[in-house]
Amino acid sequence: MKNFFLALTVAATFVTGCKKEDNNPDSQTYYPITAGTVHYYQATNTINGNVEIASDSVTTKDTLINGINYRIVMQRWSGYESQTFVRISGGNYYTLVGNILEQTQGFVNRDFLFFKDNAKVGDSWIATLDETYGNMICEVVETNGTYTVGGHTFTNVCATRLRRENGTVFETLFHAKGVGLIKSVYPGVGGYNTEITSYSVE
Repeated sequence: MKNFFLALTVAATFVTGCKKEDNNPDSQTYYPITAGTVHYYQATNTINGNVEIASDSVTTKDTLINGINYRIVMQRWSGYESQTFVRISGGNYYTLVGNILEQTQGFVNRDFLFFKDNAKVGDSWIATLDETYGNMICEVVETNGTYTVGGHTFTNVCATRLRRENGTVFETLFHAKGVGLIKSVYPGVGGYNTEITSYSVE
């Protein structure tokens, strides 16, 4: 998928296993996964400035993948639709990265930790994306921030910077408590800077 919120990379995989995990449906998390929650985004291409519209909507469905329970989130981008799989466990936020095609080429599905509820500025952790991008170092660079995005003012905003092991910044994600992702900033060329335009949290 285009670089629209790396931590929600499109994932499609075989459903296996029997272990069920109890996802936290609390709407006051930093990425609400309550059914019916919807976000709309405007994504600007860093190469040509073209603007595209994207959205994600949380479904009522959970699914077991590799023995882990995920909430299904539908993403729509310029007429295309795909499923993303998200879970929250112990204040940690995960998405599944990888897909069936990649598996046939030696890639595997991975539980990507993109956010920590109680992390402090300076806290960091390593999360493996895939064989192309390798490990991402996720570092909390701001907490309790206030941002105005898409005409909305958000408080309790946390910023997480994702960078490669060579130090190159890949993307910075901004999550507002009780709302979810409000913007993402891609510092290079070839990605998308994304801002929320409207939302509804159930």
